[in-house]
Amino acid sequence: MEKITTGIRLSLETVVPGDRHQSSLTERSSTKVCEEMCALPVKPALRLGVPEWTSNNLELSSTAQHERHVSHQTRQESRALRNETTCQTNWDEADTNQRLSDRIWDVTQWRDALDVCAKKVDEEMDALTLCKEQMEQALVSTVVPLEVGTECLTLRDARSGFELVLDPADQELKTEVTLIQRVQQTLQQLIDKAFEHLCVLQENRQQLTADLQNKMDALDIDMTCLSLTRQSPQISLKPNPTRIPSGSCTPEEWLQFSQYNVARAEEAMHLSQQMREEMKLTRAQLQNELDKQRSATEFALRKRTHQEEQARDELDWQIKKTESEMSEMEADINSLDADLQAKTASLKLAHTRLENRTVRPGMDLCRDEKLSAEVQVPPQSDAAGLSRKQQALSLEQRSLNTRTRLLAPVLNTDKPPVPLVPLTNSSGRSHLQLLDHVGLVAEGGANFISVENNIVACYDTFNETQLQTTNEDASDHNRRANGFSNILRLTNEKTSDWYENSILGLNHWARTLQDDFLSLQSCTMLHSLLLAGYIVTFVLGVPSNILALCTFCRKVSRKATPIDVLLLNLTVSDLIFLAFLPFKMKEAVDNMTWSLPFWLCPVTGFVFYVTIYNSTLLLTAVAVERYLGVAFPLRYSLCRRPRYAVWASAIFWLVTLTNLSIVYIMPTAKIQNGSTPASCYLEFTPEELEIVLPVRLELFLVLFCVPFVICAFCYIKFILILSRLPNISRRKRLRAIGLALGTLLVFAVCFGPYNVSHVVGFARKESENWRNAALLSSTFNACLDPIIFYFSSATVRAMLKRCCKSVMAKMHIIKCQKPATDTDKT
Repeated sequence: MEKITTGIRLSLETVVPGDRHQSSLTERSSTKVCEEMCALPVKPALRLGVPEWTSNNLELSSTAQHERHVSHQTRQESRALRNETTCQTNWDEADTNQRLSDRIWDVTQWRDALDVCAKKVDEEMDALTLCKEQMEQALVSTVVPLEVGTECLTLRDARSGFELVLDPADQELKTEVTLIQRVQQTLQQLIDKAFEHLCVLQENRQQLTADLQNKMDALDIDMTCLSLTRQSPQISLKPNPTRIPSGSCTPEEWLQFSQYNVARAEEAMHLSQQMREEMKLTRAQLQNELDKQRSATEFALRKRTHQEEQARDELDWQIKKTESEMSEMEADINSLDADLQAKTASLKLAHTRLENRTVRPGMDLCRDEKLSAEVQVPPQSDAAGLSRKQQALSLEQRSLNTRTRLLAPVLNTDKPPVPLVPLTNSSGRSHLQLLDHVGLVAEGGANFISVENNIVACYDTFNETQLQTTNEDASDHNRRANGFSNILRLTNEKTSDWYENSILGLNHWARTLQDDFLSLQSCTMLHSLLLAGYIVTFVLGVPSNILALCTFCRKVSRKATPIDVLLLNLTVSDLIFLAFLPFKMKEAVDNMTWSLPFWLCPVTGFVFYVTIYNSTLLLTAVAVERYLGVAFPLRYSLCRRPRYAVWASAIFWLVTLTNLSIVYIMPTAKIQNGSTPASCYLEFTPEELEIVLPVRLELFLVLFCVPFVICAFCYIKFILILSRLPNISRRKRLRAIGLALGTLLVFAVCFGPYNVSHVVGFARKESENWRNAALLSSTFNACLDPIIFYFSSATVRAMLKRCCKSVMAKMHIIKCQKPATDTDKT
């Protein structure tokens, strides 16, 4: 029965809800069937009524109908939503692809624009560099004209007398020299401006390159994103994909940045073009001015040469006329001499007549004024000349007497010399010099006495001759007076030279004694100072140079740079120097005597001086490397190779080893000769000094002056370039400038005094005693180089900081550990 009811209910549920009439008929037929079946015997149970059953069926039917309606609406909504989301997704994907395509197109356009702009910047940089090189060539070409003009002025200054005039040629030469100097200043200013603008163009080029690289990277990423599809295996869900990364910018900012880079580069190129035009125009104008001034100078010189030739010809003519006049005058003088001889005969005749007439008797002995007047004129002139000669001779005699009184204490050889306390000298040099100077004084006094006796004899002879030549002519008297004046003049010169030489010799001897006394007083102090300086250098230099050696070895093994190779060689040189420094310390302890085996003397001295001069060359190479990196960054970066630094270091070692070989050869020669001096490379014979002093002068010029000039030039230009660069922070600029000045100061202070002693010794032809004190400043370079390493290398600073932190950490652990007590042990 229940199965039948269930089947009816199922059949009713399948009826369409709108067909009500058909369902009622079906319900009546089913009622009849149920009534007929009720008459059959059934199992006794709880029975429900038909209305209840009907209401239950209706309720189930309505519920099913409602649920189907809800399901239908849900299905329709889900289909609509699915269709809507599918359309939206497809649209969004298509829109995103289109936007990516547009973005790729924009980036591509800007990439091409940046590429074109970068190429134009490169072309402009090449053009400006070429123009700058032309200006540099023009600047170099002015050196020879300036030297020629200066040489011409110097040569013209060699004129003397009335020929040293300020003529138009001199004025034109000075104007030309001034113009060339002004041209050089103008060219140098333009070269500096071109270099600064090249730096600006290089900065713009780097900015364009960076922006171009970013554009290419972004283009690769966008094209990769555009190529992805729903079927791509690389797609996946990402956490928070809509986040905004740090450093993001808006499209407007992106566009403005690229536009700014291009506009800035175009502005720099425009300024570069204007600068090139200005440089060309200025060079042409300056060349015209130089040509004009050169023509004016050459014209003035030709005109002045013509005037001087005319003056020379005029003077030649005047000389010839004067010589002709002199010849005529000599002929007249000879005639006068002949006439004078003739007049002498007349004078004799007059004298004879007067003498014979003196014997006239009586009143006939009368004066004849005419005859007396005839013979009185010549004797009066002779007496006047004789009086003048006697007066000059008396003055000369008084001068000789005065000089004799001045030299009397020196010439008194009977008295002992003034006692001077000679200082102790193992060589006996003071005693020998005293004897030499006393002998010189005695010999000079004897010479002077003999000369004085000769003068007195000449004077007596002249007086006798004068008395006998009363009636001789005036020319004979003049010749004798001139001869005696020459004798007196030569005698005075000889005595004056002897006196000056004697006084200078005594002064030199006194200064020598004083120097010996001061050297003996300062000897102990100097040895103590040397020992203290060596100890300080050794204590500070060994650990710092070992730390620098480890740092540079590690850095060179990873990635070598030229500066690292040079600093590594400098560190090795300092360590070799410090390894042989204890031998010099032992020498200072023994008062500069060599008590060690003498074969160590040449080795120690050779290594000692080789490392010192090798440090000067390596510091110069470091200065050149820094200057080239700042002055020519592009060109130098292309040819910067570590092997060049290796070759340079090898050449430096070879040069120093060759030039300092004399330090090894001379002591070794003494060993081979069988002699063992008490000191090591401190005392030299005159023959050895003839070899050593020129070599020291060569060391001063080649291994100190040339490196110092190069180092000073590089660091000064380095400082000037850094002070003009605007894109460097003030802290970095000051540190770089301080490092350059400090390195230059270390170079001058450490190596200057010892090399100056070479020049002083060469000038005085001796080995100076203060060379050891000057050498002390050179030893300090071994402990000052690590300071230069610290400020010049970031790797050294990092290594030192790590070491300090490690030491501090270990000290902190030791400090924090507590010793175990008996309570803790129990």
